Amino acid sequence: MKKKAPLVSLEKREWCYVMPPSRYDVAPCECGNHDTQWSEYKEHLWCDVCKIDFIPEHWGILDGPIPFNLTLMLGISFDRIDLKTQQIIKVEDYAKLDNG
Repeated sequence: MKKKAPLVSLEKREWCYVMPPSRYDVAPCECGNHDTQWSEYKEHLWCDVCKIDFIPEHWGILDGPIPFNLTLMLGISFDRIDLKTQQIIKVEDYAKLDNG
């Protein structure tokens, strides 16, 4: 008899970055699709080719450390979208919240 894989409790994402994962050089799906999107679940991406949520092999520049000023010069934004309110939260605003 085959064992069933244990169910994993997935936590819903509360926000995502305004730019797609590929802009941060996050690893593509195993199928090779680089045009993935932020999943509705934390620590996952969505592949619209495979129709699956997956955990990428690496998180690109998000693995850190992040050369913040350099990324700004390259046009990379760390602004977030609050998924509940659909409001954009500027990096300057949430950085203040995270650091007290």
